[in-house]
Amino acid sequence: MTFVAPNYLKDDPWFGPAYFSLHQTEYKLAYEQAVAENLLLDANSTEVENIHGVMYGIATSHGKTTIQLDPLPTFVGGSERVWMSGSSYNAQFA
Repeated sequence: MTFVAPNYLKDDPWFGPAYFSLHQTEYKLAYEQAVAENLLLDANSTEVENIHGVMYGIATSHGKTTIQLDPLPTFVGGSERVWMSGSSYNAQFA
């Protein structure tokens, strides 16, 4: 049977303080900072399966979307306009 080794060891009253490599020290400091800033998720928390639908619902529930406020000609949407920025298409409609 195998067990995954921890990222760093905790101090042990029998063996004394743990020694850390540079990588373990950086990991421990980052973990302690995340705990202090309350950035870690609960062990009981679960991810939403339809996260994109939830985000879309939040974005559209507070009024009109960007495209409804300022529709673009022919090819609608911001990504098309950015993608075409170097072409003659953008010069025609800019």
